[in-house]
Amino acid sequence: MHNTRVLICVSVFSLAALPAWGDVSADSASPAVREILVEEAERFLGTELQPGTLILHRGECIAVKVYTQSPYTHVGLLMPDPSGKWQVYDSANGVGVRKTALATYLQSQTTNTISLYHPVCRLSPEQCNRLNTALEQELGRPYGIRHFLTGESAEGMHCSEYVTTALRAVPLISANKPARVSPNSLRQGVEQARIYCPGSTLKMVLPNTLEPSPQGWCSRLWNDTQHCTLAFFGRLRRSVLCRE
Repeated sequence: MHNTRVLICVSVFSLAALPAWGDVSADSASPAVREILVEEAERFLGTELQPGTLILHRGECIAVKVYTQSPYTHVGLLMPDPSGKWQVYDSANGVGVRKTALATYLQSQTTNTISLYHPVCRLSPEQCNRLNTALEQELGRPYGIRHFLTGESAEGMHCSEYVTTALRAVPLISANKPARVSPNSLRQGVEQARIYCPGSTLKMVLPNTLEPSPQGWCSRLWNDTQHCTLAFFGRLRRSVLCRE
């Protein structure tokens, strides 16, 4: 059953020092806040993950939202490593095709809404091996999105193209032009074909700060300016440059 949960990171020892609460940029939140929130999110998600789980998020990239007419801006695929720890395979702007530990990946997704989609039938050991091989062999490939318009393969590879190509190698799905697949069209395709089913949706909410307000108007002004600037450039990076 589809489950939605909101995670709000709170520190009981600092409530008296917090003037206001609400969603803020991860760039302006303290590392302690993000670490606590990520630990809770990883614990929650870990109860239902399985090899091949898709992780989609609703980020801020304006170009993807407008072009695909969808709130889904990114997709990755989860696989366990030999030690049993979950790794997220994705392709990100400015980074390329990569493998990231789940906790590290979630650090970049604080304040985003994350949705999981699971294979309807658990993957067999052979399917897992094929999927893992397909994912691993593309690691280090640069990110590319321009060829989305033509559908032809290119040196670069975007997130949904990467995931689609890997799933096609299992094979779980078929796609003539993976480069033309968007995060949302991938989600719709695997759900309508009943290959995947929706899992939990997780919205992570950060409080303004865990640090007490500085004393003196000059210190407060500097602190507010610093947080505002970090939040502004963080939002600009994600919404216009489409970088997490």
